[in-house]
Amino acid sequence: MRKKTNAFGIVFALVIAAVCVGVVQAKPKSRTFLREGFLLDGRDGVVFSNEDSTKWFFTPFEVMTDGRNTTAANSSIEILKSSVLERLVKDSKGELGAFRFWGKMTRYGTKNYIYLSFFLPVTDAAPAAVEDVNVAEPNVVSIVPDDVMAMLRPKRVVNFADIRQGVTVESDGVILDRTGFLREADGRYYFDFDALGRNVDSQSFELLNSDFLEMMYKRQSESAELLRYKISAILTSFKGNYYLLIQRAIVAHSYGNFSR
Repeated sequence: MRKKTNAFGIVFALVIAAVCVGVVQAKPKSRTFLREGFLLDGRDGVVFSNEDSTKWFFTPFEVMTDGRNTTAANSSIEILKSSVLERLVKDSKGELGAFRFWGKMTRYGTKNYIYLSFFLPVTDAAPAAVEDVNVAEPNVVSIVPDDVMAMLRPKRVVNFADIRQGVTVESDGVILDRTGFLREADGRYYFDFDALGRNVDSQSFELLNSDFLEMMYKRQSESAELLRYKISAILTSFKGNYYLLIQRAIVAHSYGNFSR
């Protein structure tokens, strides 16, 4: 009887150990992308484009964290097409460099994207000249190491003379509670507005990558029917083309009153 009790105890201990190992393994790891809506409140970094200048990227000088997730060091984040990005490209005249960014982060899959709302050029500061100072007491030395003093000297200075040239999103518009359908074409996603009987022409705009777009695509792929969505979005433009950044999206049930 005692042998059976010991055997049962060993089995029970092994089961508990296996459960504990499973809990440890199931512990979520820190992701290298930030949550949707994370605000950029004046982040310095370098802007560059790909070879054919069809995409632009921002590499922050420091890693960013939303309190839970942290970006990888030296990671480059694609900048979404917008009227502000168009102004940045135009003002820089092809000579991209260091900028200070304001905006917000979006996410699609495991990648982040930046919707830019404001920017300022950032220039490198020349090291300040240091004058020789005669110390009255030769035994007095600085308590701050030279390498620490080097880090305390500013390396990047915002060109505040260009503050009046800063860009806002006043030229962008907001679309509220409009219905339509998600459409995919050539690897891109579009939103086709539904006139719902109104005497207006239906319009279609390309959608910018975001968590809401991913959700809409997932819901549509799981449905056998074409879903009608009601959205609120930011309408922006880039080089003559219009884009939508979804801010809210729900499935709008027609209950058979409307047809496609």
